[in-house]
Amino acid sequence: MSHLAESGPIGLTPNTAIKRYFVTWAAAAFIWPGYTADELYAINKVLNDHDFPPLAVLHDLLLAAKLARHRKGFLPIIKIDKDLLEYPRILWITLAQHLLLSAGYDDTQEIEWILVLNAVNVEAHSGVTDTQFCATLTGSDDNDYHMKSLVYVHVLRPLSWLGLLHETQRSRTERFFTKTALCPVTITFQGASQMAPATAPNQSYSLNFSIPRCGPSALPFWMPKAGRLANVLFRVAGGDSFGSHPSPMICFPPPI
Repeated sequence: MSHLAESGPIGLTPNTAIKRYFVTWAAAAFIWPGYTADELYAINKVLNDHDFPPLAVLHDLLLAAKLARHRKGFLPIIKIDKDLLEYPRILWITLAQHLLLSAGYDDTQEIEWILVLNAVNVEAHSGVTDTQFCATLTGSDDNDYHMKSLVYVHVLRPLSWLGLLHETQRSRTERFFTKTALCPVTITFQGASQMAPATAPNQSYSLNFSIPRCGPSALPFWMPKAGRLANVLFRVAGGDSFGSHPSPMICFPPPI
């Protein structure tokens, strides 16, 4: 968004992918772990949109969240973006909400985030491998590589990219995850211990997915109703293991 504001619209290819010149700039500017320019050029002579997954995902996410739109072969900055540049906390919660709650998923996977985040809260407190987390979450064995891949792409990687988990590549086949300092500040469990067992039955608790309170100017008039939040509140009662079906509820803050 800063690049759009300072340098103008980003060019798009005929199939609406981001042009190479910007992919090249982004790979160097983002310094994304696992996708640095050196790592990308080690396997690519030139960089196209699909060669840099963080940019491709961000592009799709901004479009889906209506924080960007294509216009005559370009991706220009829009008024919402200009306003959000002044409120990075609101931008983060908007993208996090959409990435975790609203984005579509392949393979007919319905992610029940209250249960997933409870598992993350417990398992990643002292650190967990992707294989161990997948087994805890789904009951799969170590050889179920398809399920392990799904859990990584749809759960662990989004949480890492949001800054809630720290990912370390231990080997070519194993990743290790721990909670970041942002995680306990952003995600808190109410009505249950922060370290309650992830599979404890017959518990009622709620989860706050929050940002610090701020003045009225930090809730711009243009924000969609679902985006004017200080908390995304989930509730789930009872159920065993990860088998219950919580209903997400958005809790709007009182007038400030």
